[in-house]
Amino acid sequence: MPHNSDCVIFVHIGKTAGTTLSVILIRQYAGQTIFAVDASKGTTIETLKALPDEEKSQINLLRGHILFGLHEDLPQPATYITMLRNPVNRIVSLYYHILREETHYLHEAVTSQKMTLEDYVTSGLAGEIDNFQGRALAGYESTRIPVGECDRTLLSKAKVNVKDHFSVVGITERFDDSLRLMKERLGWATLPVYKSMNIATNKPKREREISESTIRLIQSHNALDCELYDWACDQLDEQLSKGLRDSA
Repeated sequence: MPHNSDCVIFVHIGKTAGTTLSVILIRQYAGQTIFAVDASKGTTIETLKALPDEEKSQINLLRGHILFGLHEDLPQPATYITMLRNPVNRIVSLYYHILREETHYLHEAVTSQKMTLEDYVTSGLAGEIDNFQGRALAGYESTRIPVGECDRTLLSKAKVNVKDHFSVVGITERFDDSLRLMKERLGWATLPVYKSMNIATNKPKREREISESTIRLIQSHNALDCELYDWACDQLDEQLSKGLRDSA
């Protein structure tokens, strides 16, 4: 169980309801020191690392599109949280987000080549579509793994990091349950009320418009993420059950 003085590090994995959770966290830690890694605003990982320890030690919440490992750059104790999403749902959502957002770094490559969803999944364009949730939890060394070459070592590393360093690994499809666990584990006074943010409007209904063959294709290219997701769902069930037993 983390202490209230621990820095909470939120690993925001794209298209996992992280924007909604970010808004909740900003409200939850209002009045405390928040450091957001956001290159568009000039605050990068290098910016964080360059801060004097005295300033780093004041950070209560560190958030952004980051990977596991930044606790090593902080002088104070830290604990992690993140959200995972069904890999098929995440990849589909990411594809349509890229089509919609002209500023996304993959937009030009995907649109200029008129990539279908299937083309995109098999393109090898970026680690973002290759077991990226496992990569994020395994840490920065995972970025050196070429697309298509992730193995079970990645999955093992991600699980070890979760067990040793994460207070909560939430599940997008079970957002309310995940918030309940965060409230308990992080010592929040109340359960947050929220409005879902950054929801795609151009995304098809998976069960109606995405073929079984495409679903299997996404799963095969993200097999480690599928296994990690199933494991994280089991962990969430176990932690919630334990919390209910302890409070009984």
